[in-house]
Amino acid sequence: MRGDLTTCTAQGINLTNFALQVEVAQIQGQSAGLLFYIQDTFSAFYAFQIDKGGSYQLTVYTDNTRSGARIILRNTSSAIKTAPEDNNVLGLRAHNGRFDLYINGFYIQSATDNTYTKGYLGLFVDAQYDASTEAVFKNLKIWVE
Repeated sequence: MRGDLTTCTAQGINLTNFALQVEVAQIQGQSAGLLFYIQDTFSAFYAFQIDKGGSYQLTVYTDNTRSGARIILRNTSSAIKTAPEDNNVLGLRAHNGRFDLYINGFYIQSATDNTYTKGYLGLFVDAQYDASTEAVFKNLKIWVE
């Protein structure tokens, strides 16, 4: 449905300090990415996403609504492949409230935030602007620190 995040979460894997990477191909829709530090209510989490325009964003959601979201980082990167169905590899290292972001093997930017310090992981597509969204995720790798 337009305006929603469609998610797939890994319940039961509650992580604090970790690194991960995943390949994503955006088939249809504007943006896709990963969720981390998802809380037990599944309504609060961080989201790291890229879009077809070459932008990336790190957001913290406190109540599963866009009005309850705070954008921590938003920028563009030439590291993001924008052609239809191109694969992009998203990387994230979360350690003691510091988040290091990577796209296609390139370090992009870091941020600090202590709203949440542990939680579940997940993947998502964002239907904020498109009613139909589709992405393919593969080769998820997680390293626990």
